[in-house]
Amino acid sequence: MLRGISANHQSPDVSVVAGHLLENPKPLVNADERLVVFWSGKSACTATLRWTFHRMGLLPAADYFGWIHQFRTKVYYESRRYKRVVNRYEQTKYRHIRVVRDPFARTVSAYLHSLEQGYERAAIAAFLQIDRPYSFREFVGYLRTVDLRHHNIHFTLQSSAAERDGSLTLDHVVRVEDGLWNRLNEVELALGLEPTDFASAELQSKHRSDYSAAAAFIGDTKFAPGERVTAPEFRWFYDRALEAEVVRLYRSDFDLYGYSTTLTSQLPANSGQSAA
Repeated sequence: MLRGISANHQSPDVSVVAGHLLENPKPLVNADERLVVFWSGKSACTATLRWTFHRMGLLPAADYFGWIHQFRTKVYYESRRYKRVVNRYEQTKYRHIRVVRDPFARTVSAYLHSLEQGYERAAIAAFLQIDRPYSFREFVGYLRTVDLRHHNIHFTLQSSAAERDGSLTLDHVVRVEDGLWNRLNEVELALGLEPTDFASAELQSKHRSDYSAAAAFIGDTKFAPGERVTAPEFRWFYDRALEAEVVRLYRSDFDLYGYSTTLTSQLPANSGQSAA
């Protein structure tokens, strides 16, 4: 047994658990500091989990176990500690934090991740009617066919149903683009918590950093599943049609978290945009 964590395969009583604690990806609940931390795949998720587990005193256990997402699913969510906290949760007694990312950038990151890791490969192949290389435009076309409220966590809406219907108001929204570490320190200060030293080696996580190809429109270039793509910065995947479609797909995230729905007008005129 890892310190503070013991296995318990009995599920929480879902009849009394708030719905926003049950949606995937399930948030992390820090009972000692009265924090609920919501996160999304492809939105600095590993860094967010490391920060939260650090605050809960569970990061050494997570690192001992191995990959932090395996610890999250196989140990943390299955622990008596987690299930007890979830069953006793009262919304008004907690502060609610969500870490989010610009939906334009996140959708490109999800596309590249789907290529590298093979997420949804069979479903995308069925959509394409053959397993073959596919472009960002085709990937967005696939997203149009699925329910983004309940799907692969790398592709789903970042917002929960409770946020969208107004039954949950977040205390703090941390936008990755505003500087993740600085913003989390600001949240800690606002909540009266001891600030985290993010210079600590144990809090570092690896992020994709090879957006380094020539700056040119790349939204129709086909890449093969299993390929790690060196690509230009995310804006170069978009033309006006793709911009409009991603806004339509992720409208609630744009609106709830204050992201601009305009992207292609920020590109040089020779970016290769089209209205098709």
